[in-house]
Amino acid sequence: MESWMKPVAVVTTVQPYLLLWVVGITFFVTVTLVAVISKGRSWRELVVIFFSAFFILTITSLVSTRYAIDVHVVDIEVIGSSD
Repeated sequence: MESWMKPVAVVTTVQPYLLLWVVGITFFVTVTLVAVISKGRSWRELVVIFFSAFFILTITSLVSTRYAIDVHVVDIEVIGSSD
């Protein structure tokens, strides 16, 4: 319980142009995916599919750029006290 009471600082670093690049590519890939599977579906289903796929593809893209090609688009660092 005592370890939860120590102060912590969370430092985030975002590369805005790289983030816009990744989000832009992910957006168009998601639109293409939804267009391919859109036949016979209602617009509500398409909206849910779009947002779900966009979220999953964005997270996958950010993780893969970090670990596959070592580009830190979003970097989160947690610094704790050293009591």
